[in-house]
Amino acid sequence: MKKNTLSKIFTRNYIIILILFLLSLVLTITAFYFENEQSKSKVMLSADKLMNDDYKKIDYTEISKIGGGLYVIDRNYNLLRSVGKQIFTATPIPKSEFTDFLVSADDSSYDISVKYNEHNNFWLIITRPRQVRFEILLYLDNSSGYTSILFFFIAVIICLSLSLLSIVIYSILTSASLKKPLSQLRNEADCIKSGCYELPAPDSNISEIHNVQEAFYLMSEKISHEINHTKQNEENLKKLMLDISHDLKNPLMSIKGYADLIKNLDWDAEKKKIEQYVDIISENSSRADKLVKDLFLLAKMENAKDVFNLVKMDITELLKATLIERYDELEASGLRTVFDIPDQEVNINGDAEQLKRAISNILDNALKYREENTALHISLLESCGYVRITFTNGTILKHDNNNNLTKAFVRSNHAKSLSPEGAGLGLSIVEKIITLHGGTVSCGYKDKLFEICLTIPDLEKI
Repeated sequence: MKKNTLSKIFTRNYIIILILFLLSLVLTITAFYFENEQSKSKVMLSADKLMNDDYKKIDYTEISKIGGGLYVIDRNYNLLRSVGKQIFTATPIPKSEFTDFLVSADDSSYDISVKYNEHNNFWLIITRPRQVRFEILLYLDNSSGYTSILFFFIAVIICLSLSLLSIVIYSILTSASLKKPLSQLRNEADCIKSGCYELPAPDSNISEIHNVQEAFYLMSEKISHEINHTKQNEENLKKLMLDISHDLKNPLMSIKGYADLIKNLDWDAEKKKIEQYVDIISENSSRADKLVKDLFLLAKMENAKDVFNLVKMDITELLKATLIERYDELEASGLRTVFDIPDQEVNINGDAEQLKRAISNILDNALKYREENTALHISLLESCGYVRITFTNGTILKHDNNNNLTKAFVRSNHAKSLSPEGAGLGLSIVEKIITLHGGTVSCGYKDKLFEICLTIPDLEKI
């Protein structure tokens, strides 16, 4: 959905208000124009405009329409013509009555317009209802250059009123468009403050508000992830301490037990038994030492810069050299080996010492849990920018807990019963080493054989 920016919203509201203001102004001017035209036509009913030398030809139609009157009086005060309400009682009109009529005109309900015809010596008197007078004031008489102050005063008041109304409408529209999203932002901030990090997905159609909502949403997700990660680390740490204490307990108790036995033996008479016990103590010391070293290595790998020295190297040469070093041990164990390693160089960006450690750990597992009369197949294949080293062999281990075998201190239940002295760190170290090379480790059963596959990007992929 396309997002609006605040500037667009303000501009849109401003344009709407401007259009409404201009429309109102046009309507007002138009109304005044038509009203002025009507007033103009009514002003034409004044004595000056209706004057005609032949008083009989003076048109009184419009005068009658507005309820006015028309009177023609000669210089001898004779009433020559009368249209409308009779305001004179006799003819000739008494001078006193005529004078009173003119003097009291301002107090009557009629407005009086008088014009004297010099050629034919008569007065034309037009009477109009008082409401017509206001309309006349609105009319601009161009011939005389007179401008109605009242007209401009009213126009200014209307324009100011429209401007004020436009400002109010603009404020209401702008406030309405921002009130809901800002209120939602406040609620989300309060939610985060109270420790609730499950916020709804951003849904505002205002770009700036949407960006803030998205920042809140991502922040809450990150905080929630960090909290869960911290809790998981705490649980892992507790489990790690239990596993370490358990795996160190067996060799240390064995060392202590045989040391106590040796103290109670006759060193001269039971020399052979003492040597046997010393060998057991040495073996358990080595187990404890290896466990501590593996733990130390895992801890150091949390900061790869302290452990790894990645350089261009030939992985085929390293694999061959490692297998040659372990060949006598593999052959002595009775484990037949089958190699499928290319002769040409396959270069990667890696740390030879750490990769050799990973390969050796896999070989250790293959020797420890090998099945009789089976072979260990080792292959290296370069494809699609990756190097895949696969170890496949028959194993006496059962298919349980395969998905977690690369995690620290995780061992197959069957492996625990077969070799209780293991700590379950071998494949965990392998996965850590390969991961820090940008690769992956997968393990599982395929065609009743156990397979571990190391996938590392080659130099072309990097």
